[in-house]
Amino acid sequence: LPTPRRPWLPELRETYNTASIRWRKDDSRLLLGIRDDPANQRQPAVFYEPDREGNLAVYGTGGAGKSAALRQVAVAASLAAAETPVHVYGLDFGSAGLRMLEALPTVGSIITGDDEERIARLMRELVATIEERAERYAAARASSITEYRELTGHASEPRIIVLVDGIGAFRDAYEHSTVSPWFTMFTQIAGDGRGVGVHVVVTGDRYNSVPTSLGSSIQKRLVMRLAVEDEYLNLGVPRDVLDQTSPPGRAILGDDEMQFAVLGGEANITTQAREIERLGTFLRDRGVVPAPPIRHLGDQIALADLPPVVSARQRDGSSVDLAPVGISDRTLSPFGIRTTGTLLLAGTPGSGRTTAMHTLARAVRRQRPGRVRVLVAMRPVPQLTAETWSTTAYGVDAAAELCRALLDDVRSGAADERGLALFVHSAAEFAMTAAENDLVALVKEAAGRGHFVVGESESSTWNQAYQVAQPFKAGRVGLLLAPGDSDGDGLLGTGLGRISRADFPPGRGFYIRQGVAEKIQVALPTAGDEG
Repeated sequence: LPTPRRPWLPELRETYNTASIRWRKDDSRLLLGIRDDPANQRQPAVFYEPDREGNLAVYGTGGAGKSAALRQVAVAASLAAAETPVHVYGLDFGSAGLRMLEALPTVGSIITGDDEERIARLMRELVATIEERAERYAAARASSITEYRELTGHASEPRIIVLVDGIGAFRDAYEHSTVSPWFTMFTQIAGDGRGVGVHVVVTGDRYNSVPTSLGSSIQKRLVMRLAVEDEYLNLGVPRDVLDQTSPPGRAILGDDEMQFAVLGGEANITTQAREIERLGTFLRDRGVVPAPPIRHLGDQIALADLPPVVSARQRDGSSVDLAPVGISDRTLSPFGIRTTGTLLLAGTPGSGRTTAMHTLARAVRRQRPGRVRVLVAMRPVPQLTAETWSTTAYGVDAAAELCRALLDDVRSGAADERGLALFVHSAAEFAMTAAENDLVALVKEAAGRGHFVVGESESSTWNQAYQVAQPFKAGRVGLLLAPGDSDGDGLLGTGLGRISRADFPPGRGFYIRQGVAEKIQVALPTAGDEG
């Protein structure tokens, strides 16, 4: 006799292969796994619908499968990317469980929790994207990215999904920091992103790992095995569905159980990584456009790799030529400065002041090769190589004599033909010397007539050299390397907020002009940087 059919479905399997589950691959319905529906004797697929549900949180203790759940979201989004483009980014505050996702072209970057620079860059880019999209979507009268694509025909507009493995650790590291507003920005992204196709998927190990400010923006919650029974009640799910024997990836959806799928159908991490690599190769062969990565601001930038001149548009619509001296932290593109007036160069010992002065002089030469470049210093400086300068003066007497001669040229207009760029090394050392009055007179006259004057000194010495410092401070233009919290206010009347010195390798600092500060990495003078 044939075996009689069981009147009930078998229990959920411990693993399901993502590739074996049939679903319409669309970024508006991302496959999560299989749900057990005993009331209706069904085991249907479970989906995350970002347009409707917004953001997703997965709760579970260590080993419950939270990282694998995030990987499944990324895999499902990637499988849909051939039809509906998706960009995925990850913040990994766990045990590097998201790193393997970087093999997918749809994944721009997986950023570790201690990489504040790239976390900050991602947060700023997402906020800017949401603001820019909000205007476009409102103009198109679209309430979701799916509607926007349909109404405008812009099918290439990518949905953006941000994965956070360990939201509690993210919160602990950045929520209460006076230096870093990144968790606050993340909460803003979660609240404002759904209508413009930007969504967050987070994991937490307990109910209160997600603060109220963020929890109000999370519409869908899945609960895996938890360490404490009371946590199930806190999360509003039955506490008798899962126990310590529940397999990784098992979760509670409503009152039912579900099992997250994994690519390859095996819990083994090595197998999953191999299958994700294969999927990445397949997607690239299909022509899926890679998501842009979140880049680092390097600390070894050659001046020769920058253009000799960049143009900037002014408020009146005209353009002005600038001399590139480094890379902007905000745009990661060449950063140029005006080479007129004064520039106060300050920093702590070891911050790279002398190298920065050398770079500034080389940048002036690249911008205007014929410009006269003058170095005034108390003594020869080995790093400031002789071929950089048209003229040098070392010591008080030589400095005073040269300053008087240059002052005559500036006043007579003789210096105008080629232009003058004056560099004063360790400027504070000239205070209370026989050269002070001549130097200050030259600085004021040259800057006032549109020449370029750079004064360099250690941050703590500027306030001890009132006369020498006065024209540089009055200009309110400067480059502060590895500044202290009060250096911006004290030297150039521009607050910089709380600053972490660990974020400032040699050559990194703020360029300040008329109250606006921009973080930059100063380039290194190298052979072949003549232009």
